[in-house]
Formats: sequence, C-alpha cells, structure tokens
Amino acid sequence: MSEDKQISQADHFRIDDALSMLTAREREVYIMVKAELLSMEKAASYLGVKKGTVQRQLERAELKVNSQIATSLFSFVG
Repeated sequence: MSEDKQISQADHFRIDDALSMLTAREREVYIMVKAELLSMEKAASYLGVKKGTVQRQLERAELKVNSQIATSLFSFVG
C-alpha cells in the first residue's frame, strides 16, 4: 500500500469500533458496498436477495456506523 493510503492504528480502532455495532449481515453488506465497491445490484446477486434488501441493510448500517463514530471515545483518539 502506498504511504498516503495507509490507515493509522487510531483509524483501525475507529473502524473496528464502528463495525462492531453491526449485525453480521449489515457488516457483510457494508463491506461489500463500501470497501469492495460492489454495486448494490451485484451485492444483492451475491447474497441472493433483492436490491431493496441490500439498500435497507446498507442504510441501517450507515446510520449505526455514523452514530458510533460520532459518540465513540475512539473518535477522540489520534
């Protein structure tokens, strides 16, 4: 990984902390769409569900992640 794309240890803590608030399926969908950059259609196809299901799970996951980032003590680290 190039130097400008490396994630600090503090960022790792923040990410782990935020993802810990998700259900297994929310985490799976969130990672597929946000980290692996799959479209919602492609994620839905892989998971065998409708696009709307992926969209709802992603929306719930984003709300949880954003809330956790805003309130977590880890947000003050670094």
